[in-house]
Amino acid sequence: MTGTLGTLISERYSVTAYCNICGHRAEIDLEAMARIYGMAAVVRGSADGGPARIGSRALVCGKCRARSTALRISPGGLPSGRL
Repeated sequence: MTGTLGTLISERYSVTAYCNICGHRAEIDLEAMARIYGMAAVVRGSADGGPARIGSRALVCGKCRARSTALRISPGGLPSGRL
């Protein structure tokens, strides 16, 4: 799924980032990201084989610093854990 930060916030989605290397995961604070990148910034998962992105920036694992990342975008009220 691809959407903007503004759409994800207004529709009350939750977004969890995952590291494909070390397994670290963290829920993304969409409002904080919108303050940094703007409400129009596009959020992209890793369906194309590259790292997940917010705007033009690739997500980097906060634990091991790898760029092999993925996102789980879940509708509001639903858990955003792995399937």
